[in-house]
Amino acid sequence: MQGGRVREEREPRAVKTLENSQFKEEPSPMLRTWTDTHYKLEDDDWLYIATHEEQSSASLVCPGYARDGEGFSIHFTPAHIEMLEHLLGALRIIQAQQEAMLEYAYPESKGSRQHLIR
Repeated sequence: MQGGRVREEREPRAVKTLENSQFKEEPSPMLRTWTDTHYKLEDDDWLYIATHEEQSSASLVCPGYARDGEGFSIHFTPAHIEMLEHLLGALRIIQAQQEAMLEYAYPESKGSRQHLIR
């Protein structure tokens, strides 16, 4: 697991105020922190899909025993389809760019251009 962004937000905490000659506890700001978790999958990481009909969802699972205890499962519902399609589209563009670079034929150098590195 790699580190992520930390977002901070204020949450109420108790503060004593005077009301009708008695002290009353009221909310006041308190620091609350979230951490976004990031995983970088390797090309050979074991992944599988699990369906959960009772929850109307499916999940992408990367088991912890295959990743030194850093496994995860992300549940998706039909509401996520459009975003997942955008993710697939972005990955297909990257794949096409990589394939184009592998298939690119460098032009043959002529005479004095022997210094070009291929």
